[in-house]
Amino acid sequence: MRLRIGAGTVGLALGLVSVAGAKVLPIFAEQCPCYWRADGVEWTNHRERVQCATEVIRFAVDSGQITRREGARHARIARESPCGRRAFTRRYTCGSSGHRRCRGRNSCEVNDPQCTGIQLGYCVSPGPCARGGAPVCGCDSVTYANWCLLLDAGVALAHTGPCDAAPAVKASDGFAPRR
Repeated sequence: MRLRIGAGTVGLALGLVSVAGAKVLPIFAEQCPCYWRADGVEWTNHRERVQCATEVIRFAVDSGQITRREGARHARIARESPCGRRAFTRRYTCGSSGHRRCRGRNSCEVNDPQCTGIQLGYCVSPGPCARGGAPVCGCDSVTYANWCLLLDAGVALAHTGPCDAAPAVKASDGFAPRR
């Protein structure tokens, strides 16, 4: 089973993350130091940036924990616009099984199409949720009015659309776009 996260793909059986083109990629300092400079925003050269962006990063996923790197609390997300400009955010990694909980109102953004509870995600702050939007079905079999309300409840996505309907787009097809 493979799960798409942005442009990255998580191979759950193999426990690895790979990305072609550096769209969205969790990076840890020891595997990819060129993303993890002192200020967190500088590469030494273009070749090093491309090498990091396309490198396969291995880690073990067991009940939502990153077990290979004990104590790794932060992941870097590198986002590139079509113009090539880069921006970084620091986000906490978390697991849908609850072993790594997010603080405050933050919830774990994770797709869990099989509702197994063994997935890696990122802590997000949904903020105030708008009413309406496209309904989504959570792994708790509750239909939420939109993605924001699903995240606010801290529930993993089963599929888009109401729970009582056949899924139009499964979570395994990738994260649904936020509206």
